[in-house]
Amino acid sequence: MSRLLALTPLLLGLLPACSPGLPTPGGGSGSDDDDSTSEDGPILYDDLPAGTDAYATGGSAWDHLDLTWCLSASADSLEPGEVVQAIEAAMDEWARVAPLTFTLTSCDEADIEMLFATGDHCPGSDFDGPSGVLAHAWHPADGGDVHFDDDETWTTDFRSGNGQPIDLQTVALHELGHSLGLDHSGTTSAVMYFQYTGSRRTLDPDDILGIQALYGSDDADGDGWSDDLDCDDGDPDIHPEATELCNGIDDDCDEVVPADEADDDGDGSRVCDGDCDDGDAQVLPGAGEACDELDNDCDGMVDEGYIDSNGDGVLDCMEVDGDGDGWLPAEGDCDDDDGSVHPGAAELCNGQDDNCDGQVPLGEADSDGDGVRVCGGDCDDADDEVAPGLPEVCFDETDQDCSGVPDGGCGTFVDAEWIRLGPNHGSYTTYVDFPSNATNVVPLLAVHTAMEHPDDQCEWTTSTQVLTGMVRFDLDLEHCGVTNGAPWAFEAQAVVFARVGGSGGAAFFDLDTTPSLPSNHTLTGSTSYSSGGAPTTVAVCSMLTADGQGDVDMAWACDATRSGSTLSGSAYENHGNSNSYVQTRIAALGLASNVSASLQPFDCNSGSTVTVGHGTSTASGQDHLALIFPNDWETGTNDHFSLESDCGWSGGLNECEISCWGSGWSIGGEVLFLDGALGWR
Repeated sequence: MSRLLALTPLLLGLLPACSPGLPTPGGGSGSDDDDSTSEDGPILYDDLPAGTDAYATGGSAWDHLDLTWCLSASADSLEPGEVVQAIEAAMDEWARVAPLTFTLTSCDEADIEMLFATGDHCPGSDFDGPSGVLAHAWHPADGGDVHFDDDETWTTDFRSGNGQPIDLQTVALHELGHSLGLDHSGTTSAVMYFQYTGSRRTLDPDDILGIQALYGSDDADGDGWSDDLDCDDGDPDIHPEATELCNGIDDDCDEVVPADEADDDGDGSRVCDGDCDDGDAQVLPGAGEACDELDNDCDGMVDEGYIDSNGDGVLDCMEVDGDGDGWLPAEGDCDDDDGSVHPGAAELCNGQDDNCDGQVPLGEADSDGDGVRVCGGDCDDADDEVAPGLPEVCFDETDQDCSGVPDGGCGTFVDAEWIRLGPNHGSYTTYVDFPSNATNVVPLLAVHTAMEHPDDQCEWTTSTQVLTGMVRFDLDLEHCGVTNGAPWAFEAQAVVFARVGGSGGAAFFDLDTTPSLPSNHTLTGSTSYSSGGAPTTVAVCSMLTADGQGDVDMAWACDATRSGSTLSGSAYENHGNSNSYVQTRIAALGLASNVSASLQPFDCNSGSTVTVGHGTSTASGQDHLALIFPNDWETGTNDHFSLESDCGWSGGLNECEISCWGSGWSIGGEVLFLDGALGWR
């Protein structure tokens, strides 16, 4: 191997070592016009003739193998140290296959002088500028020197094409071949091929045969590597470029045996041979598979050939009767930790497959996670607020306690929506909801404010329609004017009573006067009624329609009574206009225990204010409702009147303040106070 010596200034910048008597490079007669290149032609290493056959020798060789060299002039495009490294790499490649050494020394002692020059630097050996011919070299008999054209741009980088810059290591490798005695080869893959096509830094077998024909070889095994690089020169399969085999040997001479070539357990199978556990001599390719949860034969499968007949993840050969119930998992025991679970066991209401038939009965589900299964009586397993034992939430149409009756035991449902209309006239429609499972639905109108227009009688007409889950109330109003600064001319409550589960009953009928009836008449009616076990029953009159048609002297009175299972009532009307009429609803309401009721009378004369009260419970969760039902409308002599009320609940007292205005009028009736869980939503 060559040594890299520090270049002194004396080694650089010397004139080219060439004399007029020096032969043409390679012993030729100067440039061969046929092999020279044009600007657009190929790039030649040098101007020696191209080869036609395999490797060729130039007829001379060095008479000693330890060669010396020097660099008398370096390249302008590279640092001197870069030039030396590139040339020494080329020398190392020749020394790899032949018993040669190269040592850098001073030029007065060197066998081979190398330099970079341009143009007419040596008689008969002019350089031609960039590209074209890249270098000159002489055979050993002619001095063995090498000149590089310094008009080229040189590089130490690997190049994939023949353009500038030029790979110095590749050109030096080629020219050194001439300096060692080789001519051009006709083998296109050889380093000694005459044409430069880019980087080629490794000798071809043709190059190796040529150099070894001149100098022999230190390669005892004939693998192309001398014994100083070949770590086993007795084995042609071992050398620096060999492929690592799975043999536990350093085949590529990198002083490392790959870890996967180990056989630590001594079973004769290496990791690279497929030994999947080199710490266990019983595990290797080809070994017999045992029932031990190991991949004994290294085929990627564990315990193949052994079965898990019940699919529980435990092979039959490993199973035990863990719960002592006499059943092995392979025999169908689907829970070998529970002695009550095995084939033939009784299914319990516990959400598990007790008899190991692969199914949990649907009735054992607890999908809502409320702790009660369908088989335990949960009637809605999608709702965690529905289960046996839970309290019933009234008036939501849900059977929370799974008794079989939605809202069972709830009793009387009451809801009311306000109807408020301004002065003179207007129309209004509202809907009052009730549970769809309700029965005995009774719609009523409770009148709280009605004011007479100065020019005509206050008139209203109400119609009701019971629909599915709701009652529709339609109201038309005329001639009600505002007096005394009240905000509304007409206020009423659209009221719905119904029975939902539990006890309670209701009945009603209507008494309708028509314009064809004479003045001063009485209508009566009756219907059957069942209290449904309700502890409290009230009977009320509700004026649904009052059309005075300008009669200021119209009078109306109503009476509602219940006796046993019969609801009866009468309505008296006295008017002076044949177009006047009144529609009256007679109703009996059986109120269940969820509602307490008090029916308090009132009598309000013209210009007076009365207060009607009812003491109530202050328990939390109570609803309070006051409904005014006028039932005695006396005649008057003035052309206006008003009924006003203000009801509220405060401090344990539910009361209404009722005021009447107008000359000669009086209005009587009843206030129905309701307290409890009424159900309005």
